[in-house]
Amino acid sequence: MISNPLDFFGRQREITRIYSRLDAPRPQSISIVGDRRIGKSSLLYHIYEAKNRKQHMRNYHETIFVYLDFQQDLQFDVPRFIDFLFNMFSYESKSRYDYTQREKTLDELKNVIHQLHDDGKRIVILMDEFEVITRNPRFDGQFFALLRALANTYHVAYVTSSHEDLQKMCHNKSISDSPFFNIFSNLFLRPFSREEALSLITVPSAREGIPLERHADRILEMAGLFPLFLQVACSATFEALMHDPNAELDERSVREAFMEEARPHYQSIWEHFDEPSKESLMSLASGRAIGAKYAYVKEDLVRRGYIVEANERASLCSTSFKDFVVEQSGTGARRGMLRSLLRRKS
Repeated sequence: MISNPLDFFGRQREITRIYSRLDAPRPQSISIVGDRRIGKSSLLYHIYEAKNRKQHMRNYHETIFVYLDFQQDLQFDVPRFIDFLFNMFSYESKSRYDYTQREKTLDELKNVIHQLHDDGKRIVILMDEFEVITRNPRFDGQFFALLRALANTYHVAYVTSSHEDLQKMCHNKSISDSPFFNIFSNLFLRPFSREEALSLITVPSAREGIPLERHADRILEMAGLFPLFLQVACSATFEALMHDPNAELDERSVREAFMEEARPHYQSIWEHFDEPSKESLMSLASGRAIGAKYAYVKEDLVRRGYIVEANERASLCSTSFKDFVVEQSGTGARRGMLRSLLRRKS
């Protein structure tokens, strides 16, 4: 996660959209949905930063922001959730009340919210990796019903991040059917635009005295438009030029350094693809078109940025990802041969 505002690039459209909804006369809840490592946590923390609130919101003085990172603690339960809220309310509201001593119950949470509302406060609760809560049986229907009631009754809004639609990641059907999820509008986080990617490539490197602008096309070709892989490619290129920024770039060593760091992330992404997605990606990597049978898969992969379309042709998002997919095709073939040999021996 990027916590330094100077290292945060892009996402201006998403930032404007989120703050405009939170700054509305009645703040509105938003669910940020995107693939793993696409930048959801960094965006959520950027929204939390006090300096950014002041820049984008008229009502920032009256708004209490709470940031909860559930990926750091898998043992959350309702009392701990409420305890954290009360501590943050006391810290951010600059109030004469000490909410930390209040009882950690849903009824008392409602009482505290009511008190803050009477004091003219608006409340925004940012929750990273919210699926940790929706999948946790410690959080029952009564919990989600109260959250919805608070948003409907007071100036309370939630901003969550998850890698899928929240209703698909609940611990039982009664939770997934809860009307709580109806208060959210979805914001789907996709790879950078080319302009955002170029900003990430050029601005930090120029600031550090080793500008990468002349290498931007190679970096984009290798990394594509995904923020994580752009950062890895920039780092590999930057380190290769540290001793002599004007030297000829050893592209092979840069690519090797890039793949050493990127491969585990590609592997994690690959393991979360379903079989139709893997088959479609392997088809493109081997130069074959994706058949009509998987047209819906292609559409989804284009939307998520793993396939790009230009001049009526589809290709994988970067040369490094293509190489990785080709490796997986070979691995799959070898496994298939091994299974076949084992069956013959048995």
